[in-house]
Amino acid sequence: MKKRIIAMLLIMVIAVISIPVATSVNAEDTITFSKTVQYKMTDARKILDLINQARTEANAEALGGASNRQPLVIDKDLEQAAMLRAAEIAVDFSHARLDGSSCFTLYPASAGSKGENIAAGSSTYTAAHNQWYSEREDYKNGTPGVVTGHYKNMINNGYTRVGIAGCYVKTNDTVGYRYYWVECFGSGTPDTALAAPNDSETAVTLTATQSHLASLGLSVEKVRDAVTSGSEATTEKKTTEKATTDKTSKEKAENIETSSQNRDTATVALKKPSIKKLKNVKGGRCKVTIKKKIAGADGYQIRYSRNKSMKSAKRSKLSKNSMLSKTIKGLKKGKTYYVQVRSFKRVNGKLNYSGWSIKKSVRIRK
Repeated sequence: MKKRIIAMLLIMVIAVISIPVATSVNAEDTITFSKTVQYKMTDARKILDLINQARTEANAEALGGASNRQPLVIDKDLEQAAMLRAAEIAVDFSHARLDGSSCFTLYPASAGSKGENIAAGSSTYTAAHNQWYSEREDYKNGTPGVVTGHYKNMINNGYTRVGIAGCYVKTNDTVGYRYYWVECFGSGTPDTALAAPNDSETAVTLTATQSHLASLGLSVEKVRDAVTSGSEATTEKKTTEKATTDKTSKEKAENIETSSQNRDTATVALKKPSIKKLKNVKGGRCKVTIKKKIAGADGYQIRYSRNKSMKSAKRSKLSKNSMLSKTIKGLKKGKTYYVQVRSFKRVNGKLNYSGWSIKKSVRIRK
């Protein structure tokens, strides 16, 4: 069964914000390597119209108290940054770069206020856009506990330009979602001298530190097409799912002001999980099985209630991305329970959640 999304999609939704911080990089720890991707830049540029439609729509409803948002323009430098970031998130789906620094270190200094959305798993540009845009209703309604940072980035009145990129990874896909999409937002005057869209298979040179790769449980041999400089020390892979993680895409929805009063917001899309099966188990228990792992999630939360509106719902947690089932105990025989699940991501000590899955019910007969 083909893996599909995370944003990050997935479609997982996590939004993280971070303040760019200077990162000390040991030259002996730094390597460069080649990552081959098939760019989808013609399609990526089509997302601009969808973003601007969302901004016009937000103006008509004065969302966030603003009705004067201007259309965004594709900027040459931000597009180049987005193309490099698309290749980077195919190695580590996160708002951090491969040396552990913030994604914003790649943006031009003139970008002013900055934001990033990332997504994985959507094979078309419209599906990728909808991973982020799907947060709109939750944003409008002020739904608590749900990330809306991706949508807020799209309609942010402070942004004037954007770079958008998409790519497909045919081989050596360490994250496992094949399709990756990035939006890099900024303020200031755009440079519109764009090159022709690149839709070719391209060997992209990436820079990383071995220590940061090791912290992700990745080895040089795992991520590279070929190491082009630096040593080739390897590290044992610690886990199969370090998938999407933090960064503005790994996480997520709060904005932190920098000392210059700019807001640098990195967001990633966490997809809603779905329930594969609910099974009544002897002893007043119910086994909840999630259909598939959500990229970038740290785990899942289950809520269950005898009330269809989920009033007074109780909750249970699956603490690892790889844990896809849990048995709930203490249920009353003869009663029907309604169950939902959602994914979560830890960011700066806080839990950021996707939306809840479609509700399913089970009757406890034994």
